Amino acid sequence: PQFTANFLTAVSNLYFNDGNKNPILFPPTNLLEMITLWVKDNTGLCIAAQQTQSSLPPGAIAMEATTPIAGLLNWTILAPLHGQTSELYGKLHLGLLNSILEIQPVTPPRAISAAHLLQPLGNIIRYLIDYQRKCKENDNGIDKQNRLIENAELQLSLDRYAQAIQVALSVNCVYGNMDDFFYQLTQLPPNRLLHIVTHTHKSNK
Repeated sequence: PQFTANFLTAVSNLYFNDGNKNPILFPPTNLLEMITLWVKDNTGLCIAAQQTQSSLPPGAIAMEATTPIAGLLNWTILAPLHGQTSELYGKLHLGLLNSILEIQPVTPPRAISAAHLLQPLGNIIRYLIDYQRKCKENDNGIDKQNRLIENAELQLSLDRYAQAIQVALSVNCVYGNMDDFFYQLTQLPPNRLLHIVTHTHKSNK
């Protein structure tokens, strides 16, 4: 399980990169299918890298292993924005949410980095800028905010993002600068579930 978890972490970084300089690459269907099956059938797989740490030589500094959760969530969150409509992304997303729910609470939390969980943000913002530019070119009098709310692909992406954040917070498995994390989320367009998640966090502070 530890090798497989580390393999998933490495593979997750190969696809759905931020697309700033290079074209975005999408995982082949057979790879996506295999990973979805693994995650669905073994909810403890993603966290396995942290459960069995390798022994280190004397004097070595231990570093927490990175789980594949944030990287794979990046796939499921960004898929709708890039025309990746395979139902496998929805199944993988559900499998990841179930995996997060299985994480045992520890103090301090160490399963998912807040910085890694922000990975989809830049891609969503670039999509938003491009979408608004196209809307401006084809202005038909529809209110800008209504356009964003009625954009099914964007709202599905934001729903998945909000679900992941909500579930991760519910089991207290996110570590890092949470104030900065939620500040960064304010850049995202309106979404009902995301608003509930951010408002709840603010109320609980």
